[in-house]
Amino acid sequence: MRLKPVCASIILLGLSGTAFAATNSNVDVQNQLNTMQSQINSMQQVINQNNGMTQSGGGTALQQRLASCPNWYDSISVSGLINVDGILSSRRADFIGLTEGPTVEPYFGDRSASDLALDNADLFVDAQVNSWTKAHIGINYQNNNNNYTDDNPKSPSSVTDNGSNVNNSLIIKPWMGSLIDEAYVTFGDFCRSPIYFRVGKQYLNFGNYDRFATVPTFTQLLSQTNETAATLGFVSNGFYGSVYGFRGIPSVTDNESTLGGSGHYYGQTVNVNNWGANLGWSMKNQDSSLNLQVGYLNNMADVDYVSASGDQFGLGNGNSLTASGYTYSVGAVSVDASGSLGMFDAYVHYVGAIDNFAPADVNPELNTSGVNGAEPQALVVGAGITTDIANHKSRFGLDYQYSWESEFVGLYGIPEARAEATFDMSVNKNVNVGLYVYHDQDDSLSDGGTGRGSTTGVLHLGVMFA
Repeated sequence: MRLKPVCASIILLGLSGTAFAATNSNVDVQNQLNTMQSQINSMQQVINQNNGMTQSGGGTALQQRLASCPNWYDSISVSGLINVDGILSSRRADFIGLTEGPTVEPYFGDRSASDLALDNADLFVDAQVNSWTKAHIGINYQNNNNNYTDDNPKSPSSVTDNGSNVNNSLIIKPWMGSLIDEAYVTFGDFCRSPIYFRVGKQYLNFGNYDRFATVPTFTQLLSQTNETAATLGFVSNGFYGSVYGFRGIPSVTDNESTLGGSGHYYGQTVNVNNWGANLGWSMKNQDSSLNLQVGYLNNMADVDYVSASGDQFGLGNGNSLTASGYTYSVGAVSVDASGSLGMFDAYVHYVGAIDNFAPADVNPELNTSGVNGAEPQALVVGAGITTDIANHKSRFGLDYQYSWESEFVGLYGIPEARAEATFDMSVNKNVNVGLYVYHDQDDSLSDGGTGRGSTTGVLHLGVMFA
């Protein structure tokens, strides 16, 4: 996107999106420059694939500008997006279900619910400090009545009102953070080096997903991680990778107060205690694209949605991983493959723990102790076709999702299976509408679920601006 002047008193000057000014009229030289620019833009997209500026367009014009500008306001890009959803579901969104059924899952019942909600509104500010340094801030508002009920994303509160939050959990989503959703600095110049370093609050390179998905996939629920971290990565000849470290939630041992020799209690131990890495390869040309990626996270307890495990369905027992700490770390892996050929596209995403959680952290059955806790996993397989309808770019998509041992992951759990049909259309420049219909199936009675299903439809309006 390009910025346009908004008013004379507030200078929001749009950038041209061209990194190199053509100084030679020779067509071959210009074509070479355009090819180089395209390669650099692709490298920038790779390192930002899970961050706000990728899906929203925020900062794209600035990212394409590699040279410092003579005026400071030429180096600042402002953009954003607004998403509004109309929702109709065959399941309930309140907590009346707490007194019914074999389990306490409010999203598999015999009633219906509807809502019209501002899903999220985001503002992005990007600055090209110099040729080696870029800064990014993402400000986020999210209608949390649509998924959680607490102001702290990793410490959900008790829900005891039996339905006053009528819209709660209609669409299960990971928390998107506080008002300042992202704030990081990236050091690197791909014209000179394939290596970059990023530090600050960011979405980590674990899994591959759409940050602003109308209906997040099961794999997104098990992978989206927003932390203040340090990331060192590279992008070269289609290959890319990174390693990162951050201070995650404390362990049970670190969370306990200890009595020192002087008779004073020492509080929670704070350490940089989690890390991860990813490695991938991507290619893109005019008619086709392919992206392959694997990732590893040393402790899955820090995934945004997983961290609320232990306080299922807002029972307020205070046992969430964030509140109590984790017993021992459980690593997780992600495998992603996506590609397109002409008008067709397809993707496969997998995220899974490589060991069992402690029963006190993520139990496979509610209020049931055992030798092993859950080993959550999820798989998403989908495909789509993009075509023009009345001169409007449109996409039809189908996907199937399945989870294992994820019944009681997060605040509301994850359904066992989902079948989804989607339709998206660009009705005007930076204005998109979509229709998403999906059917969720709960685990069977023998596996501790309700055996019920629910169908939900979402009518979506998205507007991006710059």
